[in-house]
Amino acid sequence: MWPMWFDEMMCKLYKRWGGDCADLTGDADARAQTVDKTYRQEGAPVFESVAAKNRFLEDLAELEVGMKADGSTLSTASVVMLQTMIIQLFAELK
Repeated sequence: MWPMWFDEMMCKLYKRWGGDCADLTGDADARAQTVDKTYRQEGAPVFESVAAKNRFLEDLAELEVGMKADGSTLSTASVVMLQTMIIQLFAELK
């Protein structure tokens, strides 16, 4: 259950940068690294509305809780990397 949720969450976030979910290959750590690398290269996504930005922030909050849920296959390094990305995105977008 967790792997499917995580795949969907990474895809949803990656699409905000215009990414194609087919590019999210490998294990959970590799997918997390792709999303984080995209953020590092492109900065925060641009939103067409306040509502879209708020949905993205809600997704980040869900990711923050869910990435440590039972069944998670993320390494400690990936959890820290995603936590850092989430904190920085919240700071940029709030």
